[in-house]
Amino acid sequence: VAAAALWLSGIAWMILDAFGASAGEFGPTPHPLAAPLLLAHGIVAVPALYLFGWISARHSVLQWKQRQRRLSGAVFAALLLLLGVSGFSLFFISEDALQRASSVAHEALGVLITLSLLEHVFLGRRGDSP
Repeated sequence: VAAAALWLSGIAWMILDAFGASAGEFGPTPHPLAAPLLLAHGIVAVPALYLFGWISARHSVLQWKQRQRRLSGAVFAALLLLLGVSGFSLFFISEDALQRASSVAHEALGVLITLSLLEHVFLGRRGDSP
């Protein structure tokens, strides 16, 4: 549920950020739902990271010992770490260029981790992937 909420709020925010702004007196004005979506995304991220850590402590350690799906699991874990760091950095970076670069990196990592999770879960059940 937490992963779905993160994914939906992130995608919805990306769509509103790209297509929902309107022309205002002082330039583009963000869509009214953009800020609440971003807030919800950040709030859900905290327990989601805890849950992913809890899952890693149980699932990943067991599967690693059994030598199952190490590569895709490691890629997913690395992307999750980078996604968390890039998202956390968005709270503290104030320079516009760095903020935009971190935002783009976070969005790209969000897409990549979605693909990585789908590969790890669904191809892993079929045994088609390392």
